[in-house]
Amino acid sequence: MAKFQFEGMQEYLEKLNKIGVSADGSIKRAVYSGASVVLKQVENAIQNLPTKEHKYVYSGQIQAISPEQKQGLLDGLGASKMQNDNGYINTKIGFDGYNSVKSKKYPNGQPNSLIARAIESGTSMRPKTRFVANATKAAKGPAEKAMAEQFDKDIKQIMEG
Repeated sequence: MAKFQFEGMQEYLEKLNKIGVSADGSIKRAVYSGASVVLKQVENAIQNLPTKEHKYVYSGQIQAISPEQKQGLLDGLGASKMQNDNGYINTKIGFDGYNSVKSKKYPNGQPNSLIARAIESGTSMRPKTRFVANATKAAKGPAEKAMAEQFDKDIKQIMEG
């Protein structure tokens, strides 16, 4: 009968146990790394939206947003708190708050999520401009890479420490 002898196995098992204990924090850091890549890509997409000063539209399509609406989208863009949905750790990226365009209907300013949805999906007065969908699609690969790098960095730090 063959006999196997491993040296340092206890140390290796202790390091694997450390990885298991700290995996939740490592996963969260990795998810935030990916989210920051997506946020930068969406921010760039907002910067590329055409702007034009417009007070009233009497006929035709709206092809641009006002500088105030653009600034509201930039200010309202963010990531939510981390969530654990049945073992899937995630965060959501979206728009919050109001811009500075006040009206009788929106005395606090227009909701940023409403403006973003109108641009993204289009309206009867505005063609659809898929700025969020295109940005998230473009960010998928780089975000996955950033997440993998962050997670590998955390695992390496645990194994060396």
